[in-house]
Amino acid sequence: MSRATAASTDGLIANLYEATVEPTVLLDFLQELAVRTESRAVHMAVFDDRSETVLLDAAGGVVGSTPEELAMIKRDYDQVYASIDYRRIHLTALPIGHWFQCHEVFPPQRLKRERFFREFALKWDYRYFTGLRMGQGGGLTTYLGLNRRAEQGPHDAEDMRFLRQLTIHLTRASKLFYKTRSFRTHFAPGLESLQYLPSGVLILDRWRRVLFANAAAESLFRHSHGFNLNDGVLETAHSPLRKKFSDEVNQVFKTGVPSAVLLKSPDGPRGTGMPCYLLRLPEVSESYQLGGDPAILVLVPQAAPSAPEAVALLRTLYSLSRREADLATAVANGATPQDYAKSAGLEISTVRSQLKSVFQKTGTHRQTELVRLLSVLPRVTLG
Repeated sequence: MSRATAASTDGLIANLYEATVEPTVLLDFLQELAVRTESRAVHMAVFDDRSETVLLDAAGGVVGSTPEELAMIKRDYDQVYASIDYRRIHLTALPIGHWFQCHEVFPPQRLKRERFFREFALKWDYRYFTGLRMGQGGGLTTYLGLNRRAEQGPHDAEDMRFLRQLTIHLTRASKLFYKTRSFRTHFAPGLESLQYLPSGVLILDRWRRVLFANAAAESLFRHSHGFNLNDGVLETAHSPLRKKFSDEVNQVFKTGVPSAVLLKSPDGPRGTGMPCYLLRLPEVSESYQLGGDPAILVLVPQAAPSAPEAVALLRTLYSLSRREADLATAVANGATPQDYAKSAGLEISTVRSQLKSVFQKTGTHRQTELVRLLSVLPRVTLG
């Protein structure tokens, strides 16, 4: 290895470890790694294994493309293709610290049949992929992926030798990620963990200005399916409903009582539509900051129930622990504290203490209030 290459490798490793205490340096590391391996883009993703949501999806090293194009690729992947990515499925089954190259695992005959390959990989020229299951701990798993264009060919033997030399540093850094307070503070399950939920999630201020919208919600007003954005203010696409929607938002702000509105399509049959649920959020939360101002959650649920989605919403919106979220969902489904204590193998005193914490975090005082609150989150039903 030449002196220049050795120096650049030392700097790369230094940035990797520095990123464990200063997360903003992570993008510098990904950028340098992409240049060093001549990759089109390098992605690092951190998953919450318990809620099955993405806490971090960092991308760097946009070699041969612009940041705007990378954003388009990421949006296309998140909204349509993530669930059918055969590479991701293979990656989750690998041992920690094990690399794989897509072209060595999946034969060309299979790739030609894969919708993901035909519609996404070829469209964006992410033809070759090299991936690593980087680390796991504290209910989180980290993955690293490098993409190359078709004209570049796969990462060669020299690239793979270099990447395998980095493996020990990557796995050690991932352990530090999970232990370092700055990482947990920076990438804790906050509003970004709602970005990848199938249901549309928006957060509004009292003037109906959008403070946050996940990918599923953006598609609702991008295609005028239910909502429009007018100078940052959320309106229903069906004009006769606009005053009703505005009045309902004001009422929820005023009373704190959850509500629902049926979003109607101008061309749809009478009595049909898409339910939209309104819920006032706590002004102070450990999971996110809203500047101390009141805000409302607007939820447009997906058609199919999803228990992990309910848990992600509860834990993010109300800073509930996993145990507290499980208890809340059980109560919403009609269980008593005694029922839950028996099924979970816990002392009733422990369950009552957890329920008291749930009341405090959700701003409720008794089980009937909690059930009414959670009824606004239809995905809380576990079936």
